[in-house]
Amino acid sequence: MDHQIASQLQCSMGLVQKTRLKAQQRGPIEALKHTPQQNRKPRKLDGAAEAHLTTLACSQAPEGRKRWTLQLLADQLIAMQIVDNISDTTVYRIMKKTI
Repeated sequence: MDHQIASQLQCSMGLVQKTRLKAQQRGPIEALKHTPQQNRKPRKLDGAAEAHLTTLACSQAPEGRKRWTLQLLADQLIAMQIVDNISDTTVYRIMKKTI
């Protein structure tokens, strides 16, 4: 039976078995709902804050500097009170996604 369901839905047998087990434990409707991850940290910057970071990175560098560094960007986000604290590594990861 699982094999027929898997071939009809074009998914793996493991997915069908896992969903069947969840349906037995939580009910059929709840088994299909997404459950949030429990150990996941909230994002440091939301979409609006990421937009501020991108705009800042594309702007003129501070006086006496040729370009923005990751640490300067992090310090400026804190100075603008967009975040309480942020590391240059986090800024790197966010900028890496936008490039």
